Amino acid sequence: MKFEKKIIKGKTHVLYPSSETFYNEHPYLRDAKLNNWRSGDTNQWVLTDDECIVQVLKKGFVKNPDETKSYYIRTICGSYLLKSKKEMYGNIAENIYTFSGTNEYKRQLEKKDGTSKEIIFAQYIATGEKPVDAYLKTYETDSPKYAKNRALRLLRTNRIQEMVKEEIQAVLEEEGVTANYIVSRLKQVADIGERDSDVLRSLDFLAKISGMYDTQTNDNQQLTVWGGFTPEQLKSIKDQQLLLHESSEDG
Repeated sequence: MKFEKKIIKGKTHVLYPSSETFYNEHPYLRDAKLNNWRSGDTNQWVLTDDECIVQVLKKGFVKNPDETKSYYIRTICGSYLLKSKKEMYGNIAENIYTFSGTNEYKRQLEKKDGTSKEIIFAQYIATGEKPVDAYLKTYETDSPKYAKNRALRLLRTNRIQEMVKEEIQAVLEEEGVTANYIVSRLKQVADIGERDSDVLRSLDFLAKISGMYDTQTNDNQQLTVWGGFTPEQLKSIKDQQLLLHESSEDG
């Protein structure tokens, strides 16, 4: 099983996604209790706030202007002040020596090209898998909490959102629902003027998930993940196509 790693001063340090994977790699430590990182000391293995396992590289302190000391913990996830409200998550930091340095999550947000696993993850999302399940099926982890954290972070990136949109459009096109189809049928519905309410609602739904117009507002920044097509919805698409075809022949 592959784990995320970072080399510090010639030594490889590993980030484990769950306690189970950690104990599998270090069975001699199975009786040792893993505490939250705020209670850790130099060289101890500790839990991040999303329950990953990482080793403390250093516990130190910085002097404040009033000569008091503020203690911190340094791991490959970065340096964190013990009394700060900032949580430590299982993301390897680019710069471990600063309290607010660029980390792997920021780089992930800014990355343009998707990996093969990200493509698979997007395909699962487009077919209706829950984010946590999609992540667990794609990546090597058995921790639902870790998977939830990572899945939501992936879904916040523009590249994953674009991948999911492309996969959704592929599903639509397999059913013969293209942008041209929607526009032409919307016009046909407007022209017919009878029995249109149900058909119009279906077409409106298709237009939204095809990305023909933005359904998000600037005031609401919550992440919305499309739930995928159910067999009933796919059948409804075909039924609406048939209904419109019959209506055009009648009229």
